[in-house]
Amino acid sequence: RALSAHLASKAPLPEWYRPTAFFVDELIAGVAEDFGMSATLLKSPKRKRVYVHARAVVFKILHERGWSYPRMARAVGRKDHSTATHSVDKFDVYCKMDPRVSASFLKHMRACDAM
Repeated sequence: RALSAHLASKAPLPEWYRPTAFFVDELIAGVAEDFGMSATLLKSPKRKRVYVHARAVVFKILHERGWSYPRMARAVGRKDHSTATHSVDKFDVYCKMDPRVSASFLKHMRACDAM
């Protein structure tokens, strides 16, 4: 509400404001880089372990920030929210399987908290 009033006043946007689409694209690109892939591959329907783990990091971060499962799924190009639900549920297992999962999660959560 305060942001809407601010936008109506035509004043410059506050520094803390970052559009959601930009945040998600930046997050996906950063996580993809951590796993040595492109953002396009992270968003692809491929089921190789490395892609699943990278998507799980994105889903977990968005979940921690209060996003709904359908919204998370759409952000990563999925039609169904069950992929997001499964990824968040299995996140601890993925952390044990691949140390990059927890490292990437912590790195990007800190970056989100700093915004």
